[in-house]
Amino acid sequence: MNKLFLSLISPVCLAAGLSACQTGPTQPEPTPSATVVISTPTPLTPEQNNQNNQATQPSNPTTPTPEPDVSASLPPLPTGLPGIVDGYRGWFRLNAEPLPPRADAPHGSGIKHVYVNQALSDLQLNGQPRYPYPTGTVIVKEGLHSQGHLELIAVMQKIAGADPEHGDWVFEEYTRSATDVPFRRAFSGSICWDCHNRARDTDWAFTPIP
Repeated sequence: MNKLFLSLISPVCLAAGLSACQTGPTQPEPTPSATVVISTPTPLTPEQNNQNNQATQPSNPTTPTPEPDVSASLPPLPTGLPGIVDGYRGWFRLNAEPLPPRADAPHGSGIKHVYVNQALSDLQLNGQPRYPYPTGTVIVKEGLHSQGHLELIAVMQKIAGADPEHGDWVFEEYTRSATDVPFRRAFSGSICWDCHNRARDTDWAFTPIP
């Protein structure tokens, strides 16, 4: 009888003991749950808060420095001259060096300078002079007396349709005999055409675009 009973017991029961056979198959042990650790951030000091705020704030764009007002440093326009020449000494000067006096010069007895109210970049194409001058151009030749004071202003103003035969230029010349008297218009029109006709290749202006 005992032998028969032992033969009916499975080898597993023999290995695990009688209690294992009585309770059935072995249940897997539960896996311990992972422990979640929540860290509390360390409060920032007031100095650190200020640094963070400065780092996140957008920087103000740099305000461009305005160009200096050249006209503010120029002498006032002498009495008797047209308003279109106001501030001409702040314009581009066509002559790199003073134009020396000439015995046959029609404009004054001393040195001369020629100014134009256009930027050099607008008067050139690929680094070469570009003619004719654009409409609206004003060219001013100043003549200085041999003692240095301003005695003559010659003006060329290009106005569309004003005089197509002469490049649409309007010519005027103003002179004065002393610094304490106003300028007056001395010449205009045809007396200027006859001379400037020799400068047709440079759009009626003797001083060329550099």
